[in-house]
Amino acid sequence: MASQNIEIYVCALDPSLWPQTLKEITRQLGAEATSIFAIEPAEQRMEFAQIWGADLAQVAADAARTNAINPFLTIGWHSQIDEPFRMRTFAAPEEIRPTQYYREFMASKGWFDFVGMTLQKSARRYTASCP
Repeated sequence: MASQNIEIYVCALDPSLWPQTLKEITRQLGAEATSIFAIEPAEQRMEFAQIWGADLAQVAADAARTNAINPFLTIGWHSQIDEPFRMRTFAAPEEIRPTQYYREFMASKGWFDFVGMTLQKSARRYTASCP
């Protein structure tokens, strides 16, 4: 994921590169979608900056509706910058499948496990990529 992380930082300098970069990251990882987002856990707020492989408006609306029950909202605070994380590090599949969050946000898109990386963080907010 280190090379993908470098590509992400290059895109920050030239935003026109986002679509192709996210498409390539998604392909390399065998994922269905890739997104760049910022989360403010205390405010239960998640903002998507870019997404590839899913409808940005729909994912953002679904996230806004389910943030209050999202068990992964603070995941970026539990990993170091540039350190990969995945869902299974924080919860076993059998613990997630019965949750309302899984049913209403993840399953409705055909998503389950995920990997990601914290790009920056502060006491109030963090930014991550998640294919």
